[in-house]
Amino acid sequence: MHLARPCALFLVIALLTSSLVFAKEKPSYARSFSKAVTKVGKSKIKDVFETFQLIIEDEETYSPVEIALFERKHESLSLVATERLPSVRQNGVLASKVIFTDIEIPGRTIEVSVECECLIDVRFNIGRVKLQGVFRDNKPTVVVLLPEPEFHARFPGGKVAKFKVDYGILRSKWLDSDDAIVFRQGLYKKLIDAAEMQYRTQHFDTLRQTVQHDVQSALQSVVPEVEVVVEFQEQDNITQVIEVSE
Repeated sequence: MHLARPCALFLVIALLTSSLVFAKEKPSYARSFSKAVTKVGKSKIKDVFETFQLIIEDEETYSPVEIALFERKHESLSLVATERLPSVRQNGVLASKVIFTDIEIPGRTIEVSVECECLIDVRFNIGRVKLQGVFRDNKPTVVVLLPEPEFHARFPGGKVAKFKVDYGILRSKWLDSDDAIVFRQGLYKKLIDAAEMQYRTQHFDTLRQTVQHDVQSALQSVVPEVEVVVEFQEQDNITQVIEVSE
């Protein structure tokens, strides 16, 4: 009995802590993306619903109703937010091997580590948002098709990456510095890849879930007569390769 109270207290503290961590990781700009969609979507969804109502009674000649959220006067109508990752690191080892084998030569290594702040540009193309009136499970449904958020990492302008180079006992800064520079350049590209992976792991799913939930809740209140479903259109993530000069 005496053990139950500390366990219960620990559980409450753990739940509170986990909720605070989740709230901290939720991107602040997710709500801005949602508001941009729902502000226009509230009027457009009524158009879809009213048009859809006219054909609901005749399902045999039924065809889905679809409208774009915005006039397609431009190729892209996007909102862009920037996420800052204060420290991203990459380490690597350049090793010499015995010719025609995979055996490394002891002492013939160059260990390099690089670290830099990275920026993640997150783009949400609201010009590609579509609304559809369809039948699902024999029920009239309004489907909101959202584009997948796109993101790519970059180095901040004017920022110099930190790096450290350790030469093995059979290597020398005076003789092998060119090899170290070339190897370090390759790590900068991996640093960008690592930043994008870090963003995808820590923030991307939360961004999608927040936008999906907010848009569904806001638009469902406009047309409570039908079910509103929010889905993401399939689209590959766009990344940008950054070339870093010495």
